[in-house]
Amino acid sequence: MLSEFIDFQDYSSCFDAKQGDQLQDTSVETLLRSAGEAVGVLARITKEQGKCCSAEVDGEAEQAKQARWMCEVVRGMGMLASTSAQYRACVAALSYVLECLKPDLLVYPSTCMSFFQMLAVVCRNAEEVLTLPATLFGHICDMLVAGVTSPTVAGIARLSLEVIVHIGGHLQRCSSPQSCLGQKELVFRSARTIVAFALSAEFPVSLFDFAADAVYTLIHCDTDLFWQMATGISQQQRGEERQGQVLHCFKSLCECALRPKQTMHDFRRSFKDFVFVCKKFDW
Repeated sequence: MLSEFIDFQDYSSCFDAKQGDQLQDTSVETLLRSAGEAVGVLARITKEQGKCCSAEVDGEAEQAKQARWMCEVVRGMGMLASTSAQYRACVAALSYVLECLKPDLLVYPSTCMSFFQMLAVVCRNAEEVLTLPATLFGHICDMLVAGVTSPTVAGIARLSLEVIVHIGGHLQRCSSPQSCLGQKELVFRSARTIVAFALSAEFPVSLFDFAADAVYTLIHCDTDLFWQMATGISQQQRGEERQGQVLHCFKSLCECALRPKQTMHDFRRSFKDFVFVCKKFDW
């Protein structure tokens, strides 16, 4: 079905890093615009047919392949882009994927991995991701929660935490903090679930450093919202005494992150100590 509209290999070869470096800016603009339009066409077709990411229809494997291809193309766009206009084209293509993609399809390992790899690449450099409509930006945040708390493939949780770091960094550098408040609230809403999960026994030790980087970024992104999140998490404990103890741990963690010359790498040790202490409580 897809081959009637788009030649995947043409785009795959163009997004090869070595070839991409040799392209002139005008060629890059043309390629990204063409690729974005192709993703839009495919997203519209699958959406209109009502087949994209549906677990109840025939040919789900084919739909998974379509979704994976869209993610890989947008990822390639993100790797090739270098200007604000080019990043806007990437985010526009990302919006097509988000409008079409439903969580059902992420049960397919290869599609799930492609989706989170795409998010990690696009969100790393494209601050334009903050311009996405609230519904689509919220969709990303919900996907990140699922990626950390119930990953279907090894490596998804790490990518999800990396995306939080990227988005948090963009929010921290936002020139108009008030205009980014809605996005901040969506990120911290998702972060509350993720941080609470990081304090549970089920959280993999291998993810501690990535979780620490995410928490460090969130503290520097908006200390007030972080404190609200910490208060909400502490209230999961029974009794005012335990709630106060957990809140005190969060306070010490926040103060540590905000120390002068405290780097993200230095903060990792403090986060591990924080988790070790908090795991003594009931979650």
